[in-house]
Amino acid sequence: MIVRQVVLGFILFTSMLSAAQDDIASAGVEPIERYRGAWIVRYAQQDDVDYRLPLGGIEQVNGVERPEDSELLTGHLTRITYRLQEGTRTRKIADFYQELLASLDAKIRYECRGRACGSSNYWANEVFDNSRLYGLAAAQYYIAAELPGLSLAIYITERGNRRIYVQVEAIETDSTARLITQLDIQGHVVLATDQLPQTDALQRLLGALDGRDVALVIHHRGDDFGAALAAARKVQSELSRVLPQSVDSYAVGRYIPSVLGDAQFVITLVRE
Repeated sequence: MIVRQVVLGFILFTSMLSAAQDDIASAGVEPIERYRGAWIVRYAQQDDVDYRLPLGGIEQVNGVERPEDSELLTGHLTRITYRLQEGTRTRKIADFYQELLASLDAKIRYECRGRACGSSNYWANEVFDNSRLYGLAAAQYYIAAELPGLSLAIYITERGNRRIYVQVEAIETDSTARLITQLDIQGHVVLATDQLPQTDALQRLLGALDGRDVALVIHHRGDDFGAALAAARKVQSELSRVLPQSVDSYAVGRYIPSVLGDAQFVITLVRE
């Protein structure tokens, strides 16, 4: 009964997410909750990236601009650009992310506001490689934060035409820790798309859950609901060979289309 409520709650949650009209149909997992009413205009992921996380404002030394401090990280990179309704105050957006990070017990590595952050042109074009982020220096905010297995760079800006953008960049350095963090934040996490999760990685994740009540949910496309459910049950049967008896799994077919996106099937882990 408890797990059934989890699954139903997950269905409701993902149905609510589908109401957000993102410009990018292929957008995937978001590493952290978005600001209310924001929509995605750019989404990219890349494996095994060397990423330099700025830990200071932009300064000019001998005519060359650069961050006052930074840290080189290597891992899986997710880059998301959100747009918000015009008239939204960047201060209010910054407050939202600061409160969200505090609620997650995130470690704030660095933060700045306004002109203390330095050149918005540098942030937009050199740090984030996204010219649309170039905005008013007085209205910008930047936060660098750390969660278990995940480092975040959050940049908030307002352009001269009053368009508001938020750039969220997440570098995953420990996949197991990142998945558990995301499970705790969102209550669910995508484990695999169009393939079964790697057995070793799945067992390592399940072994690190420290008593959390979880279940696997299999979503699958099909010509009709019956065919989709049958296909999902086939994947469920393959998964059952490597799952501990303490972990339940549920096949839901194509009943939650917002989860599937462009994929043939998706396996998610949900928490009570």
